[in-house]
Amino acid sequence: MLALTLVFLCSSIVSPTVANAATVVPDVNTFDHLVTGFPLTGEHDLIDCESCHLGGVFEVLPTQCAACHDGVLAIGPSLSHIPTTAACDFCHTTAGFAASAIMDHSTIGTTVCATCHNGISATGQSANHIPATNVCEACHNTVNWVPSTGVDHAQVAGECVSCHNGVIATGKTPTHIDSSDLCEACHNNTVWIPVATVDHSQVNGSCGSCHDGAIATGKNVDHIVTSNVCEACHSANAWIPVATVDHNETQGTCESCHNGTLATGKNATHIDTSDQCNACHSPVGWVPPTTVDHTQVNGTCESCHDGVIAIGKGVNHVPTTDACDVCHTTVDWFVAAFDHAGVTGACVSCHDGVVASGKSATHIDTSDLCETCHNTTLWIPSLAVDHNQVNGTCESCHDGVVASGKGASHILTGDVCNACHVATAWVPTTTVDHNETQGPCISCHDGVVAIGKSTTHINASDVCNACHTPAGWVPTIGVDHAEVIGTCMSCHDGVIATGKGVNHIPTTEVCEACHTSVDWLVPAFDHTTTTDTCITCHDGVTAMGKSAAHLDTSDVCEACHIDTVWVPASAVDHNEITTVGVCEACHDGVIASDKSAAHILTSDVCATCHATTAWVPVTTVDHNETLGTCQSCHNGTDATGQPVTHIAATDQCNACHSPIGWIPTTTVDHTQVNGTCESCHDGVIATGVGVSHVPTTEPCDVCHLVTTWLVPLFDHTTTTDACVACHEGTLAAGKSATHINTSDLCETCHND
Repeated sequence: MLALTLVFLCSSIVSPTVANAATVVPDVNTFDHLVTGFPLTGEHDLIDCESCHLGGVFEVLPTQCAACHDGVLAIGPSLSHIPTTAACDFCHTTAGFAASAIMDHSTIGTTVCATCHNGISATGQSANHIPATNVCEACHNTVNWVPSTGVDHAQVAGECVSCHNGVIATGKTPTHIDSSDLCEACHNNTVWIPVATVDHSQVNGSCGSCHDGAIATGKNVDHIVTSNVCEACHSANAWIPVATVDHNETQGTCESCHNGTLATGKNATHIDTSDQCNACHSPVGWVPPTTVDHTQVNGTCESCHDGVIAIGKGVNHVPTTDACDVCHTTVDWFVAAFDHAGVTGACVSCHDGVVASGKSATHIDTSDLCETCHNTTLWIPSLAVDHNQVNGTCESCHDGVVASGKGASHILTGDVCNACHVATAWVPTTTVDHNETQGPCISCHDGVVAIGKSTTHINASDVCNACHTPAGWVPTIGVDHAEVIGTCMSCHDGVIATGKGVNHIPTTEVCEACHTSVDWLVPAFDHTTTTDTCITCHDGVTAMGKSAAHLDTSDVCEACHIDTVWVPASAVDHNEITTVGVCEACHDGVIASDKSAAHILTSDVCATCHATTAWVPVTTVDHNETLGTCQSCHNGTDATGQPVTHIAATDQCNACHSPIGWIPTTTVDHTQVNGTCESCHDGVIATGVGVSHVPTTEPCDVCHLVTTWLVPLFDHTTTTDACVACHEGTLAAGKSATHINTSDLCETCHND
């Protein structure tokens, strides 16, 4: 460049001689062009003179490049030449216009590199150049193009990591937090460190991996006790206040935060309770509470259950003055034990079949005044029946099913009970309407049910109406001697009726021994009809008496003997035997018949079971005298055996029954029971599974023993429901007060 400058400087000094010699034609072979002050060098020395001196005119030409290189005299700058205001020889020499160019950027007429460096006029961005705009000068300068003097990140088109990858430019350090490669999310190119902000959406890992008090700010000393899972509560967009609180990450009690300072506590209108918030509330849905643990509630039920704070008594609630907890419990709001003492209305105001159970379909036809027969202490059976409230006839209830009917010993009558009885005093009857009686007189007038024949009555049959009528019982309307079974003298004694005359032959007073009512004058004597006892004559003096071998009896011979066939005795009146209660004294198989071979195995005390008035069947059985097992008699043949409805069991009756009180059983010896527990314990034959029983599909004896019904070893494999169905603190132990705050899915952590 210096040499070119000198050439141009020299060429500007034009010799006057040369200037005036315009018409002189130099000799091209000998002419020294240097004398013109413009030496021909490079390409200028290689061209013909006429290329510049047109028409052979060798006049002085301009020495500035641009004066010739104007595109007319000589080739000028191309259309694609870089814009510049400098003379050509600032960059070019005569050695070759393009080859000799030395770029002096100070002469360029623009500061926009890309005007030339576009890959056509001059080298542009290389293929491996970072993505950027074409404002080269933002990072490069013409003095020292590489390396760049600085980076104007405003001109960079790509993401930071496209350069800052540890190869092209510094990348993330080994200690950089775990994040995506989107540097610009946190950094800016003005002040790289510290970061301008942190775009947490680009951060990998948990908050705690940075916010540990070292890399970034951690929990302060006043922070509530929690895990380190910051993001459970905080949002990177707005760290404070917290966006939400994930109570699964809190480690203290509710009230350690919800104390009215750190977090909202109980408000002034909160019901009076303890501070165990989680007893009622759930972090998932704080309001309304998921449940209410009434053990944490202070005050009465009514202080909350007033129809405003909590559900109160409904419009259909029974009228009562009692406090709620008299009938209800917090464990089960359904009435646990109803206290009728506080009820202010009549029974039917509730027991109408809607609010509470009313009269059943099988209830007797009555008014609705329940309280006239029932009381609240013991509803069934009714304590008394106010018959004023009963509709219908007596027998509509007293049929032996709904209410007691006529007993087996009742006299034979129609069913019109009130013909004889009144509801106010059923027994004794106030009167008897004999039109309703259906049996003979003696069926009632037997001296037990009703007045019978008096002790002074003549000896007669029991056909009362043969002589009497109900309308006029006394005196008799007549005497039917066919019904008189006593002796004639029992009437004909001179008082009741005409007796023997003073001239009667001396005899016994059995008139009929000789007389008959048909024909009184019959001369015949019959010892069997005498009115005096045999012993009167048969005393061993007047007539033959009892022999020395006669059994020990009274002297009423006729009780056993008849005069027509004196021996053997026609019958034995056991009332006359003086050895009372010792049947076996005679019934020894010799004097009298003994027990048969088919007789049940007993002692010889016959009187404990048999009566002399009716030996067979026995009136009662004294089991103290039986010697065999129950089933030796109770086999369904000798005596009643097990009915078809009896539970499947062995024949050892006395394992469960007692002769004193056969039904109900005094106890059940389960070792004698056949079949499964459920075959009896079905809720009908015996107590079954209660409504609060543990849900299970297994037989009873999987968990229970017959020796002790309480479960000695619980087999949890038999249960069909979740643990909490039983382990809820009532049926079985639930979570303790110190148990960690968890759901009720016990089985997710525990096994049986």
